[in-house]
Amino acid sequence: MSTKSTKTLPKPSNDLADQLRAVVGSDQLFSHHTIGQYTYTGFGGVAEILVVVKTTQELMEVARAIQQSRQPYVVIGAGSGSLWSDVGFNGVVIVNQCQALYFSAEASQVVVDAGYSLSALVNALASRGWGGMEFASAIPGTVGGAVATGASWQGKSVRNFVREVTMLVADGSEIKLVTVAVNSLPNQKDGWLFPLTGQSNPIILTVKFQVAALTQSEILRRVKLVRLGRRHFNQQMLGYVFLPSLSSLPLDYRRLAKEVLPRGISIDRNDTNILCFQPGRVLPNDLRLAIQAIEDYCVQNGYTVSQRLALLGYWPDRGESDESTKNT
Repeated sequence: MSTKSTKTLPKPSNDLADQLRAVVGSDQLFSHHTIGQYTYTGFGGVAEILVVVKTTQELMEVARAIQQSRQPYVVIGAGSGSLWSDVGFNGVVIVNQCQALYFSAEASQVVVDAGYSLSALVNALASRGWGGMEFASAIPGTVGGAVATGASWQGKSVRNFVREVTMLVADGSEIKLVTVAVNSLPNQKDGWLFPLTGQSNPIILTVKFQVAALTQSEILRRVKLVRLGRRHFNQQMLGYVFLPSLSSLPLDYRRLAKEVLPRGISIDRNDTNILCFQPGRVLPNDLRLAIQAIEDYCVQNGYTVSQRLALLGYWPDRGESDESTKNT
């Protein structure tokens, strides 16, 4: 999901902008707009076109227009499981802010738009006496991002509660609607969902979750325990970085933090697959280099990890000067 170079990509046409404006209106469509205003980390350079969608109907129509124009695009929620370059993106960035909920009390299930906040989902469920996903209140970001990346907290995965995922999938110049039953997919503890579907670059529309009836006092007790266990409320964080999770490896984390990680970046104590950093002191490339340093440290200690974080935008190769990227 990374874009290595924007030099050879065609610029989005005025015709495409007009089509998108007809779908969402002028107040949700921006030209040469800063991506970081819409990401959890605050990172992200300038997008050629940025469009905010607030309903699944808008998302489907926008996706179809972009697919037919053959322009490069990226869909983001809160961006807590991705890292944007400061250089920007010469294409279309779709910000998913779809927020609908559909409850099925008989089946104890809820269908949630992919742009819905995880913490808001926990609160919405609690207000109706449904629980089981209280751990998700510690995970920043949106439903779609959490399902796509296999987000988890202290051994509990959001994906374990998923029953169905409805997606838009590119088929040539067309986009079709696909619903995938998660129990029909191969077992995988964590990692990206998309390779399991056999589809390329799908867009998650909605997710169906299985929940359970609980008393509100029990739900509040569980949420309180989660909040007490979370140490990174006062820091920014970047989640779900490595596959497998570093917690599965017998590494010397104190040594790793002392000798490998630069000042301002640390590994979360409760979930070693989360990097915490101090806002204002750390840049996107600092985090990128820190991730590479951790990978090198693991190899030196006889372990191999792969990065599952989405690097978005243009990232210069090692040794390539920043000067060469200024005009991309």
